[in-house]
Amino acid sequence: MEKAFKNNLACNHYLWADIAKGLAIILVIVGHSYPPAGKVCAAIYLFHMPLFFILSGYFFNFSKYENNFKLLLQTSAKRLLLPALVSTLIFYDFNLVSFKHLPMLLYAIGKPIPEWGIEPIGYAMWFLFCLFLTRILFWVFLKLAKRVKSNKIINIIAAFIIAYTGTKIGGIIKLPWSFDIALVTIYFAYIGYLMKQTDFLFNRTKWQIGLILIVSIILLAIDFKYFGLSMNERFYSNPLVSLNGAICGSIIVFYVSIFLSKLNSIKWVSILNSFFAYLGINTIVIMLVHCAAHSSISYFINTAFRLLMSVVYVEFLARIPFLKDVYQAKSIMRSFDRK
Repeated sequence: MEKAFKNNLACNHYLWADIAKGLAIILVIVGHSYPPAGKVCAAIYLFHMPLFFILSGYFFNFSKYENNFKLLLQTSAKRLLLPALVSTLIFYDFNLVSFKHLPMLLYAIGKPIPEWGIEPIGYAMWFLFCLFLTRILFWVFLKLAKRVKSNKIINIIAAFIIAYTGTKIGGIIKLPWSFDIALVTIYFAYIGYLMKQTDFLFNRTKWQIGLILIVSIILLAIDFKYFGLSMNERFYSNPLVSLNGAICGSIIVFYVSIFLSKLNSIKWVSILNSFFAYLGINTIVIMLVHCAAHSSISYFINTAFRLLMSVVYVEFLARIPFLKDVYQAKSIMRSFDRK
């Protein structure tokens, strides 16, 4: 079984993307295990959540949904809203009589609004609601762009203006389902979409890749030293630098992932890739359950413990038919379905 698991991974054209998501979800766990005011989290927050939205745009199949908005709505709700709802029932002891958690579920954001009595949804569930809105808004964006026949440059500018508006709204009010953040992520989604359309990551010489990485590292370092970004906190510092810095950080992770995928013939790298890809494919489960575990021994132990327990949760859910389908959980002991 292990051999079949690895062979199927090797055949996966987008192994690098699963690895990238695996690396990013590890950073999510680290970011929730270390002090939020520390430098470790400050560095991670620059790009770890934007990376998921960039990949969402990269794999957004507009031709499939262009004339079938209902299908987009149904697919997105099943993949994102259903696991969020089931997790609410499991983790929050949702009382259908008193509706104790109803305001929290309806507003579904990652940060509290004390003056309104709104509690955060917790367990990183805000991400699923926000990603759902991102997919819907991104579909609208692409439909409008096609209708007016705008070119890529105009679209980039328009997406950034929408994102900039989202950063300003988020500084004033936290909207339900993180709608203000979803406006910001349209920019990330469109950049990811362009990466796929132009084959940006692969249609490059070694010198071009080297230059892209150098520029990305420099801009990310400038963002870390002088500015900063934290999407859930609605902290964007300088949007022009921070949003593009997040893209640069994601590009670095993408190229690291591509490099690892090309070394998949090396046994120990293949094992490492298998584990990263396993985490990446089970991102939704890990995003929802990793905070349920905690260790107070040290930040590093807390990170390792949460990662271990996340794997335990995935393996448990992958063996229960209904929950397996809800969370799209894939066991490490079984070969992955081809995408």
